[in-house]
Amino acid sequence: MLPGDSQVQTSSLLISRRHLLLAGTSAIALSACGGGGADSGGPQIQSFGADREWVYVGERVRLSASFKGSGRIEPGLGAVTSGTPIESGVLDRDFSFRLVVEVPGSPAISRTLQVGVRYRNRYGYAFAGFVASYYAAVSAPDGRVWLIGGARGEPAMSPAIDRFDPATGRFSRVGALRTGRTHHQAVRLADGRVLVCGGWVADGDARLAELIDGQSGAVSITGPLTTPRTFHAALALPDGRVLVSGGLVGLDAQGRQVTDTAELWEPSTGRFRRVVQRMGVGRAAHSMSLLADGRVLIVGGHTNPGESLFAEIFDPRVESFMPLAAAQTMRAQHAAHVDSQGRVLILGGETLDANGNTVAVASVLRYEPASGNFAPLPPLREPRSGAGSVLLPSGLVLLFGGLLASGQHSATAERYDPSAGGQGIAGLDFPRAGHGVARLPDGRVLVAGGEDSDGNPVPSALIYE
Repeated sequence: MLPGDSQVQTSSLLISRRHLLLAGTSAIALSACGGGGADSGGPQIQSFGADREWVYVGERVRLSASFKGSGRIEPGLGAVTSGTPIESGVLDRDFSFRLVVEVPGSPAISRTLQVGVRYRNRYGYAFAGFVASYYAAVSAPDGRVWLIGGARGEPAMSPAIDRFDPATGRFSRVGALRTGRTHHQAVRLADGRVLVCGGWVADGDARLAELIDGQSGAVSITGPLTTPRTFHAALALPDGRVLVSGGLVGLDAQGRQVTDTAELWEPSTGRFRRVVQRMGVGRAAHSMSLLADGRVLIVGGHTNPGESLFAEIFDPRVESFMPLAAAQTMRAQHAAHVDSQGRVLILGGETLDANGNTVAVASVLRYEPASGNFAPLPPLREPRSGAGSVLLPSGLVLLFGGLLASGQHSATAERYDPSAGGQGIAGLDFPRAGHGVARLPDGRVLVAGGEDSDGNPVPSALIYE
């Protein structure tokens, strides 16, 4: 079994709006470093503080400052008045505020203030009744989350398009695909539309590809794929094209056929075309990660018997694949995230044992673009394959559910630190696999749907906070 879902991990900048509070509100002054004007004619900063040293994710802080001159707080809060408190936007990460004070004819001075952000390590807003597994979850620029297709507890695969609004905490049905799908891919385009392709379909041509309007949810036809694909990978490129690679394309005498082909969707034509060069091996349930230089790192996957190439690089400028010499055991259904330094974390996944059975692994690797090498890191707390995961701005990764080494669906979750390994966090309400995970604009994490070890749908959605 190759469980999996499409995730698009998102993060948001804080600062939504300014909100002036009543003057005289007390604030706990926190230490802030930076300059002050020694010349009484120049700018001066007497104090810069906040009412709390740290907050829980999604909360705000009240800032106050006393200064001489014209002041502003960066980023995003803008001009402030000395002695008048101002409230920040919601904080989704540890944050540094900078007070800048200016007087005409003198150099500007500044102070910085650090505010920490923590998780409560609990789940809130349990939404009973949301049923979906092996669907695609895509985060929109406005912070809402699209939940597309999947198995919805009905006889046939679902075409449903739902949208979760974190502002209201509600799911709403906004449209329907032309055909039901599971194990498909959905990619957000630069113009806000969502490209949906591949997977198993309820009826019609499996090559059918569709576009969802990012505002209305209206669906139109594009494509089609040159090859029907399931357990493939899809990634938006900086130039607007979408790379689709690998996947399961049929059955052979051994029970599966994995393709080594790739194709590109062109926004100018709305069509796919086959990449002339093939990958080094066929891959299914692999990962693709966009590197800082615009190239794509392709890692792992289940392959055809006798094939083995752990990773390769696709260069979209010349449309070529370059194999990487990496003495690593093949893995599939792993999590892959690009950190703030452009390195790629490869977490967990599954490999094949001597009997050809899939076994979840706990090992973690980090790809270093500068050297082209994979370095081993401390392992996850426990083996898990097909986990829902999100990368935090701090460089930590949260992983929820998935399959354990025993093959059972997991109700556990963990926080992964590249320097220290995995640490357990609050567990889920039910074991889940085939679920969707998305980071919300305020830093909380939506965990929705999935199925349990008996294949029954889990009828709830949680928010980790």
